[in-house]
Amino acid sequence: FRALAEVAADGLWDWDIKNGDDWLSKRYMTTLGYREDEVDHTLEGFLTNLVHPEDREMVQRALNDHLKHGTPYRVLVRLRRQDGTYAYRLDSGECFRDDDGVPVRMMGTHMDVSELIAARQERDASLREINHFGYLTSHNIRTPVRNIHSFTTVLFDDYAEALRAAHEKNPDLHDPEELRTFITGGTTT
Repeated sequence: FRALAEVAADGLWDWDIKNGDDWLSKRYMTTLGYREDEVDHTLEGFLTNLVHPEDREMVQRALNDHLKHGTPYRVLVRLRRQDGTYAYRLDSGECFRDDDGVPVRMMGTHMDVSELIAARQERDASLREINHFGYLTSHNIRTPVRNIHSFTTVLFDDYAEALRAAHEKNPDLHDPEELRTFITGGTTT
């Protein structure tokens, strides 16, 4: 198992709950920029030194729920890299129980999803920019259209009689009411 873990693309871990021993694959450590001897290989060390402070309670709660109730253990967690930045990891695991149902061992994987999260964040930022652009464009178009509509209405109200008289003298001119309906979209204010 451990030989296979060293060639796996993702980090693997093995926690002997009964004895308190914890093992993290070399790949698990190197993807975060650490040597194997640089990290405390206990659950407490993992939570304190690697897990982002804002994620610790969520990870502990998910782990406790899994151990007590069998709730699937699968969390998106930020882990501290050796350079101080954080990587997004999808942490999944399964506990094994003794004949009495007591958890004795838990094994799992860490999959680096940092690029996926970065792409999602970039997409979300682009969508926000597009929505903002759409709002501005819509506002910038509606304001002059409203002004044209208002001006046209006033113009027709002020010159309706003169336009009707001109249409009566020269039927080739458009009917003023047809023009009003066309320009204002059939609305009047």
